Amino acid sequence: MLTHQRLRNLLRFFFPLLFVMYSVGNILFTHSHVVDGVVIVHSHPGKTGHTHSQQGLQTIFNLTHYAAFDRVVPQFLLTPLLIFLAALLPPALPAKCVADRSWANGLRAPPTAITGR
Repeated sequence: MLTHQRLRNLLRFFFPLLFVMYSVGNILFTHSHVVDGVVIVHSHPGKTGHTHSQQGLQTIFNLTHYAAFDRVVPQFLLTPLLIFLAALLPPALPAKCVADRSWANGLRAPPTAITGR
């Protein structure tokens, strides 16, 4: 059973590792294909000298040129994600607010009222 602390520890290492693996994959396995005079550059591990189908090249093109705007991500999906990410944050330290009122001596001006007649 994964506890909250164990999940946080796993995710703390998982996301940087995922980023490093993605970056290394882009650096080490980049290659290009020429299709109808158009050079398509992408990366993935695999054997050299391979070919892709037309559908595969179209998928690579679409994923490379994909842009997500704010209207694509529905608000109802964003709220649980933010709650999940907030749960991963370390707990806040208890605030110790102590007001120094030694200068006031408990005195203040009397209340006033302005009436317009």
